[in-house]
Amino acid sequence: MNLRFVNVGGVGSQPSLDKQKHECIQRNEKNKLKLGVFLYRNPVFQKRRKLWHELTQTKINPEQVIINAEHLATEYHNATRGRSTNNIPRAGRNGEKKRIIWRPPPQNRLKVNTDAAFHRETGTAASTVVIRNWQGKIITGTTSKFTTISTLAAEAQAYREALILIKNLQIVNCIIETDCLPLVQAIKSRMPIAETDAFIRDILQLLDEAPDVGATWIPREGNKVAHQLEAMAAGNELRQQWTFDPPNQVRNTIRIEVRFTILQHNQWLQNQVNGDSDSTNHQGFQLEEGSPERVEMETVTGKKLKGEGSFDP
Repeated sequence: MNLRFVNVGGVGSQPSLDKQKHECIQRNEKNKLKLGVFLYRNPVFQKRRKLWHELTQTKINPEQVIINAEHLATEYHNATRGRSTNNIPRAGRNGEKKRIIWRPPPQNRLKVNTDAAFHRETGTAASTVVIRNWQGKIITGTTSKFTTISTLAAEAQAYREALILIKNLQIVNCIIETDCLPLVQAIKSRMPIAETDAFIRDILQLLDEAPDVGATWIPREGNKVAHQLEAMAAGNELRQQWTFDPPNQVRNTIRIEVRFTILQHNQWLQNQVNGDSDSTNHQGFQLEEGSPERVEMETVTGKKLKGEGSFDP
């Protein structure tokens, strides 16, 4: 009987396995080389390499980083500045719709509203300070045009002008409102921002000298009169005696705000009669929902508001 032996997996098959392994390694090396060439030529990875080189080779300046961040915040503020939600009701705590609008101060206080606009191409800015009483009537105010570096710096300068005005007029008990939230946050935290450092230091000093002056943020919808006056001042459309004879557009806005406030107060009285006072505050004027860092509760104390016929803007 003849037997034939077959070498399975023995020494005879080893050269074939080594050859396959070598070819596999070569293919992998070629693929890695192709991938490396692709990544090296890819523009996205070129930008990443350039950025990484700049970060590792240059010394980071923390102050410059803060300034760049503030410029980005200012650009975002400018981009979203025109997006208004005027006349869009917002839901309150009980689901009722609330309209954001200017709120009158208590009868023994005045309210000061400020606003500013900045034109990046020319570097010019316009600001407005308007002081109103509990009836919504304009007591006095001021407008100015100047050059500055950003919207935030313009808002800070307008705020400082408001404090200087009330100091000169010896108004010791008032509320200052602005729709610039970053500025209010910087004032509350007492942390100057690079581009507004000098302005905020002056603001903090003036506020320390006037402990009865409250500083609050208000949405753009509640700062409409100041915004209208600032836009007119920027376009040289505002008369010199505007505090005594407001433009028709401003006069109409004041009438709407006062009428809406009277309606709210009457609604509060009706709620008191019905025993339901949860939808408003305890003195009859609703607070705006979603207003961050709101410090003061602007309410009218004691007496009932007069009717529309008593209002004279």
